[in-house]
Amino acid sequence: MTDIQTTGPSACSSDAVEKEFRILSAHLKKAHQSNELATRLHQKGFAQDAQQQSRLTKVFISNAMHHVSRRAKSMDL
Repeated sequence: MTDIQTTGPSACSSDAVEKEFRILSAHLKKAHQSNELATRLHQKGFAQDAQQQSRLTKVFISNAMHHVSRRAKSMDL
């Protein structure tokens, strides 16, 4: 990973960027796993369970987007 060299309040170290990437990656990984589980449940005929799992998938995606949004705001993007 390359270092981001900026100045001012929006300056960020490569460690901070790496930490944010790990958090985002973890949320997206959980979303992917949750979606796969929802698909399997639906295929096996467990419609209600699949819907509940799909709602959890949306939570993981929402959490990931929150981190992206927060990071973009801190960088004035």
